[in-house]
Amino acid sequence: MQQEILQQIKQLLSQAASLYRNHFKTMAVTSALALVPVGLLSSIISFSTSAALRHGHVQSVLGGLLAQVFLVFPLYLAGTFLAQAALLVQMKAALEQLPVPGPGLAWAQVLRRAWPLLITSLLVTVGATLGFVLFVLPGVWLLYRCLLTTPVVVFEHRSGLDALGRSAQLVKAAPVAVMYLLGAVGVFSWGIHFMADVVFPVSLAQVGRAVFDALLLPIPLLGVGLFYRHVMHLGLISGEQSW
Repeated sequence: MQQEILQQIKQLLSQAASLYRNHFKTMAVTSALALVPVGLLSSIISFSTSAALRHGHVQSVLGGLLAQVFLVFPLYLAGTFLAQAALLVQMKAALEQLPVPGPGLAWAQVLRRAWPLLITSLLVTVGATLGFVLFVLPGVWLLYRCLLTTPVVVFEHRSGLDALGRSAQLVKAAPVAVMYLLGAVGVFSWGIHFMADVVFPVSLAQVGRAVFDALLLPIPLLGVGLFYRHVMHLGLISGEQSW
């Protein structure tokens, strides 16, 4: 049973990689529009914090660390959430063999539903941030239950607590598979950042992570979207709507 689940996750990620490879330029730019600005902000804060540390400005160092935790990290989660929404718009068109919308058109479609996306993203971001700050496991548990939130918002037009509840409901349909998928996303993300840290000098580490995120993170994000479609095909509750 475990091997079958792992094989399914592997197939979904392989399909996501193939989909991304076929539309690399379009999807990479779509992702970069949300993730690169966050990386640049993180780099600016890191430079400022390092300079403050060299000059012994303890208060400025503390302020920089707090900014990374309570500003950059939430913005990274929110940016990932919105980037995934735009990528899912493109994924749906590709799977239906329709013209794949470019970055501008995909983001325009996402921004038409900006408030539901932002409200839901805010709930997930605040919860995950507090969960990781207070203790790691609550943050992981929340991300586990909310893993399918973005597809729910994009395809079912739900928002807020309704979207979070729907995601948790879908997770229950395949809890072990979701656990493996979340683990795969986490390992993939860690691997991306590890490669960026190896390739880029320390002074540009945050920019490097943002560039690598924009280039490679779409694969697991698309994988989550494909997994949502897989769960829906199990016949739990149909709810997908068109944009």
